[in-house]
This record gives sequence, C-alpha cells and structure tokens, in this order.
Amino acid sequence: MTLRIRSLQGCTVVTLPTEVDLANIDHLRFGVRNQLWNRLPELPAVVFDLTHASFIGWEASALIIETWHRGRHAGVPIRVAAPTRLHRRILQLSGLDPAALFRDMPQAVSGMPLLDQVS
Repeated sequence: MTLRIRSLQGCTVVTLPTEVDLANIDHLRFGVRNQLWNRLPELPAVVFDLTHASFIGWEASALIIETWHRGRHAGVPIRVAAPTRLHRRILQLSGLDPAALFRDMPQAVSGMPLLDQVS
C-alpha cells in the first residue's frame, strides 16, 4: 500500500502504509510535502491514520511530528489515529503532544478522545 490522502467528514486523512521505514520514507515524504504541506493553511484538520501500520520507524515519527509542527504554525490541528499502545508511546516519546493522539479514526476525526486514550 502506498500513501493515501482523502477527505473524511471535513478532515484530510493521510493513511500510511503497513510499514514506514527507510525503504519508502522518501516517497511518503514527497507525497505529504506536495499534497499536504502546501495546502495546510486551507485545511480544517489533518488526521494521520495508522490503523493499518504494523511498523513505524523513526522515519514515520519524524514525518508526523514535522507535519504536526507545520500544522501548529498554520493553526491547523494535526491528529493521529494510533490504535496500538506502542505506536502512541513511540510518538509521545518522539515529542508529539499526547492531545494529538487518538485510539481510532472516529475519535481522531471528531477530535473527541476518551479520557484515558494515551494509556
């Protein structure tokens, strides 16, 4: 699976492939940069969907966190649907604000987390 960017309930959803590592990060970064970063100021919200990601290396974390910083600068919320505790923990340790982490797509799209979402 390659990078997929689509619209869902007013959010731009970025679905990452099953694995993100050195083998595909350049392609993914190119896609995110060209299809997303240039449009950030006009987007209401962005959600990274890690539902199908079995492995995210530091490369994926860096891409998500760079997009999160760009979103903050543009005033656009960047959320991450990270269903596994490991993915949430990796992203938190990499510097992502825990408030940007959600357990599933419905929560991430709505921006309404469960109270104990990060654990």
